[in-house]
Amino acid sequence: MSTYNFSAGTITHIRDNILLIKYNVLQPVTVEDIKEITKIRENIIGIKHYHAITDFTNGIVNITDEAKDYIAYQNKNNNFRISDAFITTSMATKIEINLYILFKKPNVRTKTFDSIDKALVWIDSLDAIFKG
Repeated sequence: MSTYNFSAGTITHIRDNILLIKYNVLQPVTVEDIKEITKIRENIIGIKHYHAITDFTNGIVNITDEAKDYIAYQNKNNNFRISDAFITTSMATKIEINLYILFKKPNVRTKTFDSIDKALVWIDSLDAIFKG
């Protein structure tokens, strides 16, 4: 596994087409940060389909409304991103994520989990369908 730093956190290449994103706690995440993630992703795995796992277990992450909109609707990565898995053990964060899913209606399959292992099982099932 290789880990790369960006202005608002880290990206770890877990395997093949799966990236783990961890944001710095309480630091605002902006559209520019999301664009930086895109550049790092392209350097790590190129321009191909991938899954994103975002780990919120370290605490609250402050993603700006503009960044949420960019992620949900405008980000060109939606052409390549197969899914978003959000990891949290906090009920408050899970509610916030579920509200994001409900109101922003992301263009990719999006789900919350309480562990990375459970997210990976889900991703493997999606890959079986996607490659099917």
